[in-house]
Amino acid sequence: MNVPLIIPAENQIREFDAKLLLGCVAAERGHPVVVGSRTEMHWHIASLPRGIYIAKDFRGSSRRMFRILQDLGNDIVAWDEEGLVHASDERYYKHRVAPDLFDQVRLFLAWGPNNARTLRAYPGYKGTAVEVTGNPRIDMMRPELRGFFDAEAAALSARFGDGFILVNTNFGRINHIQPSLMAPGGPAAPKDDYWRASNAYFQGIFDAMRRLLPRLAAAFPDRSVVLRPHPSEAHAPWIEAAAGHRNVHVVFEGGVLPWLIASSVLVHNGCTTGIEAAALDHPVIAFRPQRDERYDFPLPNDLSADAGSEEAVIEQVSTVLKGGSLRYGRLRRDLIETTFAALQDRLASDRIIDAVAAHAAQRPRPVPPMRRRMAGWAAAELRGLRKRLVNQHIPGHKNDKSYQRTRFPGLGIDEVRHRVTLLGRCLGRFDRVRVHQLAPNVFEITA
Repeated sequence: MNVPLIIPAENQIREFDAKLLLGCVAAERGHPVVVGSRTEMHWHIASLPRGIYIAKDFRGSSRRMFRILQDLGNDIVAWDEEGLVHASDERYYKHRVAPDLFDQVRLFLAWGPNNARTLRAYPGYKGTAVEVTGNPRIDMMRPELRGFFDAEAAALSARFGDGFILVNTNFGRINHIQPSLMAPGGPAAPKDDYWRASNAYFQGIFDAMRRLLPRLAAAFPDRSVVLRPHPSEAHAPWIEAAAGHRNVHVVFEGGVLPWLIASSVLVHNGCTTGIEAAALDHPVIAFRPQRDERYDFPLPNDLSADAGSEEAVIEQVSTVLKGGSLRYGRLRRDLIETTFAALQDRLASDRIIDAVAAHAAQRPRPVPPMRRRMAGWAAAELRGLRKRLVNQHIPGHKNDKSYQRTRFPGLGIDEVRHRVTLLGRCLGRFDRVRVHQLAPNVFEITA
């Protein structure tokens, strides 16, 4: 039997379908797979099979879990879910990389050539293998998998009208659903002058986006304007900004891809969705009412048509609605190709399993001594008990039950099996794949 894989998804709406696809590919190749909610998976980690854990990042917040995983005998490979959007390599290394955890990753899976360069250029890089595989989230955007979203996209068009205007936001740092987490001194807020200055900068863009919303609604009264906040954002400020405009809808439901497919154009500022829209070759506009290279996220903005004012946004949206094309920078296609691997030919998911299987064969992880495994088991059980019995009942805590539900609303076994069927139908694969539920929102995939 091939080595088991543990594939956690922190954010259901953003990640789960892609990681389910990766799990199906792995199972088809003979790997037993566990996939599901990262939070609940961690609660049960001591009872899961020992294997290879595919981490979502290598930040300091994962330090204790990395230690438990290794004490239990698991190997760790990783990609960074947020590895594409950062102001500079320096800021990325400061806020997304914990040096000790970076050293513990045994294989890095890069989104594309640029991400691989960033990983290898890290000052603490010691030669760990970096494989340019692409990411299963990009697989979900490929033409052969667009049919996975047909029903959802059709339902959105029926609900909001054909070709609605989509506005995506990324202001969790200043409009967080749990304000205490990101407040100065809060547990999720970096404590440096750069963070405070950048917050002031993005506050200005947030305010400008709130002013843009009613302008768009008034300029296109016969079109729905759908504002889709980041999953960590509070909705109230957007609802307030939209007051009095019946064609504005503030909605956060489902993954972003069917929303992109059903919309006519996307408006954003520095949002990962801008990158996804570019990969889909979908019309996308970056609203940039102010600019500062110290704080801006260049990649999503550079992949979008540029609009520096409300009037410019309205003009460009009008161009799209009339059937015209937006003007993008000359390097857009080059940027896409250096950002994403596996846009064609073999899926990123297949390439990832190739890389992981080769790693497992070449560098099998020694089984820790029994004493260390018992210590890992005890630490895992105590951690899970504390989070289940205490932390999730503390309002404002990052493990607060209501906040966790925004990140992973929940899935039943029938829904997961339906998604596997849809994936298989699109690709002509996975006939032998079977799904079993191990715990709430945690599933075993085998073939």
